[in-house]
Amino acid sequence: MKGKDFFGKEWSYLLIQVVITAILVAAFWIGLGRDAIGFSVIAIYFVMPVSIFVLSFYMARTGQDYRVMIKSLLFGLLFMLLEYLTFSLANMLSFERFNFPELVLMLAGTLISAVAMLISMLIKKKIKG
Repeated sequence: MKGKDFFGKEWSYLLIQVVITAILVAAFWIGLGRDAIGFSVIAIYFVMPVSIFVLSFYMARTGQDYRVMIKSLLFGLLFMLLEYLTFSLANMLSFERFNFPELVLMLAGTLISAVAMLISMLIKKKIKG
């Protein structure tokens, strides 16, 4: 199957986002999370949305069709996991109770990714025709 690779460029962008998320979670737990407001502003409100937008934009440019839009759900999942593996987990450990993940964060990450992909696809379509 020439040109058909399941783990192609599209998945490499998602892998980059996984690495970014892991670095931010590790940074929280090694001490940068002590400044909760600063970490929130930098990681959750700047680094994650910008990285999701940029990586989704380029993922859609290399993708073959609209199936790449499904991968925006995975970007949303990573956005939700950042908050869940940092602030929610710290809260669960402190108060010894279970918190469910905030699914609204998954929706936010998915929307950021979907908007970036749509913009990329529209630009790609405009350039081609």
